Formats: sequence, C-alpha cells, structure tokens
Amino acid sequence: MPALSPTLPVGSPVWADLSSSDLDASTSFYAAVLGWTRRDFPEFDDYADFQSNGKEVGGLAPKVGDAADAWTVYLKVDDIQAAVIAAATAGGRVLHEPSAVAGMGEWALLEDPSGAEVAIWQAGPFAGFEVVNEPGAPCWFELHTKDFAAAVPFYEQVFGWRVTSIGDSDDFRMVVFGEQGTAGAGILDAARIEADETSRWIVYFAVADADAAAALVTAHGGTVFDGPTDTPFGRMSRAADSTGARLCLMQLPDRERGN
Repeated sequence: MPALSPTLPVGSPVWADLSSSDLDASTSFYAAVLGWTRRDFPEFDDYADFQSNGKEVGGLAPKVGDAADAWTVYLKVDDIQAAVIAAATAGGRVLHEPSAVAGMGEWALLEDPSGAEVAIWQAGPFAGFEVVNEPGAPCWFELHTKDFAAAVPFYEQVFGWRVTSIGDSDDFRMVVFGEQGTAGAGILDAARIEADETSRWIVYFAVADADAAAALVTAHGGTVFDGPTDTPFGRMSRAADSTGARLCLMQLPDRERGN
C-alpha cells in the first residue's frame, strides 16, 4: 500500500508511537514479531522511528512519569489550535499544548472524556505512516472506552467524525468512523470487558500469519490475552508487548492486502 493520502479526512489516524520503559527491549520485541528496524534521531531527545522494509510505521520514545507503557494514536487535524479549543469545550483535557516538531508538523496530546489519551497531528512535510494495511504495518485503530456515551460525541464534535453503528447491544456496542468496510478507526464499548481496565486506544498491526505471530509474542516476552480467533475482519489476537503495551495482531483477508 502507498503512503497515507494527503486527502484523508480530518480525524483519521495518521501516526502512532510507543512510550517505552525499555527502548532496547521494545526494539528487540518488534524486530522479532513484526520484522521492524529502528532508526534513531538524537536531535529529537531519543525519539526514534520504527520501519518495516524501509518504510516508517511508528515511533518510539522513552516513557515519561509513572504511566504504563502504551501506544499513542495521532489523529489528523487541519487547525491544531482550533482542535485544542474544541477538545476542552467537548469535555476533554489538554495534556500537552500544541508544539512544533521542527520541519515536520505540530502535535498536541489530549485526554478524551472517558480518560483515553489521544494525540493530534497537524502535518507539515511529514504526513504520517509511509505504509499501512500490509504485514508489518498498522491496519486498524480502535478506542476501547469505559464511557461510550461520553466518548462518541467527543470525537464527533472535535474531529467531525460521522459514525456508523455496527452493533448496539450490551454484548457488543461499536461505531466506526465512516462506512463499514472502508472505515479506518472505531470506538468499542469496553464497559463490560474486564481485561480493559481503563479507556485506551489500541493499534492493530497486520501480520502474514496470525498464529505464527502470536507464538512469537510469547517467545519474546509478550503476552497473548486471547486468540488467534477468526473474525469477519481477519484472524486476530489481543496481546501485550514485552514491556506491557497493549496491541492487536491481525491477519487480514487477502482482499484487504490487495492480493
């Protein structure tokens, strides 16, 4: 798949980075499980990129403070100052004010009303992922929220999401950003999911073989919580990496990979 289109709508996920308590351990884990390599940027205070076959698929940074290791999802905005104001108005919090990344764009960090952290990105020369929807690259982004009723209006108001419901029962309640089949992100009601202790964004990474990838997770210090399981969207498992950051692995149907 090519790099992200510059015409992606506002609110689309365009980047994700991992806050890690052990950069070398995280590098080794993702090299083993997803085949990634790491490229360091000393000028950016130890920030690094993960690459898959030479294409940028995510970032890596030292964890700050007492928060757990985690992936952070970045959503596209055209006016970062307006987005920050809209987030505060819609019941969110600004955790990091807009800040320029020299020669690349601007970012800020928000907390939605359900307690999930989400970053925003106003692109300069750097638009985001250089490859998606193929093995070794991100393929889906999903908010697991403990307060569905508060989270959905926040993303509608701040990012202009037009959502489509794909389930509305206590057993499965979820909306997606866009139309089912072409959407790139969703919000899942996780109130009844005990494994989701807090609201958080989860990145799904495509793999060529879900069963082999799950075995690699456990072999390299991670945890597989469930699966691999066949779903209408592909064969998947929920996991944590070797330092505890949550993620999902997804073996996409051939049609999703353009085969």
